[in-house]
Amino acid sequence: MKRARLLSLIPALVATLVAAALPLPVAAADRPNQCTGATVSSPTNTWLSDTIGSATDVDWYRFSNATGRYALITLGALPADYDLFLYASSSCANAIASSHRSNRVYDEIYRYLPAGTYYVKVVGFESASGSSPYQLRFRPLAEGAQILSYTASTDSAGYLHVVGEVLNNTGDRRRWVQINASLRDSAGRSLGSGVGYAELGILAPRSRSPFEVIARRPSAYHHSSLSVTSRVTTATPVANLPITASAPYASSGRWHFGGTVRNANASTVNLTQTLVTLYDARGGVAGLGSSWTTPNRLATGARAPFDAHASSSISFNRVTYQSQASRSGCTAGHSTTAGTPQVFDGAIPGAGNRVALTFDMGGRMVPAARIMNSLVANRVCATIFPTGVMTETAEGQQVMAIIRAHPELFEMGNHTMDHCNLRDGGGGSPSTAFCPASGTTPSAAFIRQQLSDAGTIIANSTGQSARPYWRPPYGAYNSTVLNAIDDVGYTKTFMWDVDTIDWKPTSQGGPTATSMTLKVVGNAQAGSDVLMHLGGYETADALHAMIRGLRSRGYVLTTLSDMVER
Repeated sequence: MKRARLLSLIPALVATLVAAALPLPVAAADRPNQCTGATVSSPTNTWLSDTIGSATDVDWYRFSNATGRYALITLGALPADYDLFLYASSSCANAIASSHRSNRVYDEIYRYLPAGTYYVKVVGFESASGSSPYQLRFRPLAEGAQILSYTASTDSAGYLHVVGEVLNNTGDRRRWVQINASLRDSAGRSLGSGVGYAELGILAPRSRSPFEVIARRPSAYHHSSLSVTSRVTTATPVANLPITASAPYASSGRWHFGGTVRNANASTVNLTQTLVTLYDARGGVAGLGSSWTTPNRLATGARAPFDAHASSSISFNRVTYQSQASRSGCTAGHSTTAGTPQVFDGAIPGAGNRVALTFDMGGRMVPAARIMNSLVANRVCATIFPTGVMTETAEGQQVMAIIRAHPELFEMGNHTMDHCNLRDGGGGSPSTAFCPASGTTPSAAFIRQQLSDAGTIIANSTGQSARPYWRPPYGAYNSTVLNAIDDVGYTKTFMWDVDTIDWKPTSQGGPTATSMTLKVVGNAQAGSDVLMHLGGYETADALHAMIRGLRSRGYVLTTLSDMVER
């Protein structure tokens, strides 16, 4: 038995999980059984097909590599257990590389090849053969970030999921690896766009990461065209996170890929994520799953369980596991005294590599619970600014329940009782009835009451005090407002430096999920306070990519108190 024959997963599982049917290339004449018979170069970047028809059958291919570069050679769609060998001379005396994965798992070779002629041998392991064709591709790769494969599916809610794998085919470390998707009809016309980021925040040289682009599927959608950009970085990924995988199992319509991850580093790590990538019979990505360990911090030597999910409708041929972590973590609920009144109108100074995603809750509530659950699923710390009146709604109480369940992630600020304009009068949400008329200066007593009443409701609903944090509705304040709220303990006034304008629907010129993501990821800086709303029209759709994009830039997504009290 060859040393590399045993699969790291459960061997019996692979035999039963036959990948989805793949389009077969037109079969050519039987390949020569001897290396010397391969006198004509086969095309590169093309899936070729042949059969190993008997125990003595061997197939030889010749390929020309015009310039020195890395190449990916894949042998897939296997009807039986075959092996892959690569040779650098016509004598074919000694293989320079080989792949021997067990059972019917696809084989591949990825390595640098100087310019020249190369020979590839396909042979059955222990005389294995089959009447069905296999497929082979010799793929020279340009330097840079390269998309190796992707597939698209639509979920029951009408969202398009483009899942794939990106390769850092360079000698540098790369971060901010951004995948841009153009959604097209059958004639190639653009119907819209989506954006995603590599799941791994930092890609080491010659390493891979899965990615996922999620977008609303246009009615005339036919296919996607993808491009990728990336940035060179000197930052190093947190490695030394060995994984012990359990046997996958299917339950309630989902595959479960579980196990434990261990911190083998000399110091505590934060935000440990385990990624599971599912591959089809030709080595293309068929799906992915992700799981974050809880709590956020993992001490040296400690283990934590993970359970990544993928749809049980996915047929796969191979599974890989990867883990990543951050050296810095997020925290919530720092004890803050009222102190000297301060107005934070822009990025928080001295915050380092931290960015705050902050959410006002003062009106529309349709996606609020979905947004909160997304923050929990991705282990994002955030500061929430609710109004008292919206806190008391049924939807608001759902949000408060999530906050109560996760005090390690969420902290509270005050957004007044009725969302009135405390500087100019008017405003109000969902009703204007409780606000002074526009142009009427609210009294100091009214201002204090707006903060006090909301603060009591927030504290009773979450178990947290919002003091001394608040955000003025409409961003409207002056010295009169600040003096009044100081009397009731609200001394920290937060504006923002990145405004998503997510309260405006796209039909009225508001941002799409893609444009919102690109704005936030592209404009965030150290200490940024990003303003969003739990009722934002496109916010829930934008969060998946936004979170990954900000983390891929090296930012820790945390609370305002974590930045202010630092």
